[in-house]
Amino acid sequence: MLSKMNNVDDEVSKLTKTLNLLDWAIGENQRVLGVIPDLEQASSKYTDFQTAQEALVAWQTRMSDLQKRWGDYQAGIKSGKSEEENLDPFSLSTSADCEFAFSRTKTTSVVLTRVDLMPGTTATGPETVLSLSVECTSPFTVSAGVAFSTIGEHQFAIQPSLATPPATGTVNEFVATETSSFHPLPIAMIHARLCEFNDEVALHASLGMAGNFQSQNAGGSSVEFLIGPSISLFRTMFFTPGLHIGAKTSIAGGFSVGEMVPPNITAVPLQKSYTLGFGFAVTFTKP
Repeated sequence: MLSKMNNVDDEVSKLTKTLNLLDWAIGENQRVLGVIPDLEQASSKYTDFQTAQEALVAWQTRMSDLQKRWGDYQAGIKSGKSEEENLDPFSLSTSADCEFAFSRTKTTSVVLTRVDLMPGTTATGPETVLSLSVECTSPFTVSAGVAFSTIGEHQFAIQPSLATPPATGTVNEFVATETSSFHPLPIAMIHARLCEFNDEVALHASLGMAGNFQSQNAGGSSVEFLIGPSISLFRTMFFTPGLHIGAKTSIAGGFSVGEMVPPNITAVPLQKSYTLGFGFAVTFTKP
């Protein structure tokens, strides 16, 4: 009889454990049923999980790439590569200019900003770290100085001279009182910058206007021109070799130097015409 009572107690104990296990299973089932909606693709928790997973993959890729570039940079230092060939992954540079040399005067603004990309950050807007402006000068420059021309300068006059035998006495002849094959001219020039090699040297296309101030015996003053390329130094000094379009004076009426002057002529008949020659100018502008 005692043995049967013990068996009953064991069964009651087993039944109690089974009931407890059943209660736990029911509770777990309710909890699972409660979170199943969060596993649906339309739920916010599923979307948040997917976003976090994508961010983790992106940062893993980014850091792996950065680690590789840093390793390449360190290897480049050991192998003696130049800075242009071996870029520091933690350094960034940019060029701020006017995009091309022949540009109008304008200002290019450069703004350095930073954005916190760490997950969970609340400050997602860009923060300005540095702001600067690059002003590009006009490609046109005006300069003034002196030009040298190979076009000859002549002054003419009528002078008495001994008559050629068998004639006697004196006669009037056309003579050249002054002759110059290389002479200076004041000049003003306009330069248009074509390209700038560096901060010191630039190449320009140039046009100059010179004043050739002469007496009436040389045909009077005239305006002359110089066209050619220019090399500038420090944007201040300009050297311009080129084509000089200048005035040339000669005796008109078919007469020439050394001929006898007809009695009816009392002044040298002169004619001026433009001719081509080589010119060279040195000019300056305000720095």
